[in-house]
Amino acid sequence: KELADDCTLDLVPHDHFYEVFPPRLVELHSHWLDWDRNVLLFRPIDFKKKAVSFVFWVETGECNEVPQHLQEAPLEELLDSSCLGDRLVWPESEVINVLSKFEQADFIHAYVQREGPHT
Repeated sequence: KELADDCTLDLVPHDHFYEVFPPRLVELHSHWLDWDRNVLLFRPIDFKKKAVSFVFWVETGECNEVPQHLQEAPLEELLDSSCLGDRLVWPESEVINVLSKFEQADFIHAYVQREGPHT
C-alpha cells in the first residue's frame, strides 16, 4: 500500500497480468490499483519513482499511454486530463493479427489515436 495524493494505492503482483497485457507492460512496470477511481497505474519497478507511464481504466478496459510531460503530474490532474496519450490496441485485435505475420505478437504494441477526454 502507498498513500498518494488523496488516495491509497495497492501494489498488485505482476503475475496477475500476463494474460491481459503485453509482456512489456507486465515486466517493465509495477502495477498500482486505485480502488476509489477504479484505475490501474503502470509505474517504474523502482518504488521510489512515481512517474505513471500508462493508465488502465478498469470499467472500460481502455489503456492509455501517458505523455512524458504528464507522467509526474498529481494523480487527480493526470486522470482528469484530456491530454492522455493514445489507446493501446489489445492483442486479440485484427491489427495485431495482421502485424503478427511479420513479428511475434508479444513484441507488437499498437496504439489508436485517442479522441477527446476519457468518459
